[in-house]
Amino acid sequence: MDKVKIFDIKKRNADSSLEQSRAYDLLRVIATILVVVGHCTYFKICTNYGGCDYSYLFINESYAFKIINKMTEFIYIFHMPLFIALSGALYKKSLDKGRYSTFVELLNKKSKSLLIPFGAVTVLYSVPIKFISGYFNQSNDIVKDIFVGQILIQGNTHLWYLLTLFAIFIIAYLWKRNIKIRQTVILLLLIILSVGSGKIDIKLMSYICQFGLWFYIGILFEKYRIFFEKN
Repeated sequence: MDKVKIFDIKKRNADSSLEQSRAYDLLRVIATILVVVGHCTYFKICTNYGGCDYSYLFINESYAFKIINKMTEFIYIFHMPLFIALSGALYKKSLDKGRYSTFVELLNKKSKSLLIPFGAVTVLYSVPIKFISGYFNQSNDIVKDIFVGQILIQGNTHLWYLLTLFAIFIIAYLWKRNIKIRQTVILLLLIILSVGSGKIDIKLMSYICQFGLWFYIGILFEKYRIFFEKN
């Protein structure tokens, strides 16, 4: 009888984990669609490392364009925080399953899933497309603008969030292993950093400070989801 009960408990836990994984996958699909929709009115890009402006094509903006523009503004309020929070929740699930037992393992896996795609897409897709479209037409030093603007994400950079997530994963892992601080203190610190992130000129650091809070919220969501399910 005890063996049957243990089997039933394990089965329920497995079913619950599968259902939760499906829910996270669905949320990732929704977040991805929101990212695509959120770029539908991206007609003007102005940075110190290149840019383009097609907004003049919409001088006489239609009502449809204005509606889509407002919808885009609304999506931008939450679509990236949702994406980053999902990453935090899935990171917590991975830790609970015993993954990333060493820093080298984390570094290896995240390099393959985040750094390599970022570098490959930037060099083989994003930079050529921007070059052809006239993004660098006003550039006085195109090599510098490509390196600093695209590789170091100081300009408008495709897949910037992959580099940001990579840095957040590294910081989160090292923090958990080496620094013991109360949860409320961490939250307060991350809120302060998120609020002040707009004052930071180095974009990677700014993104880390801005979205580190949402990554941690994702971790907490997964942590307390498991707690409530067990109770």
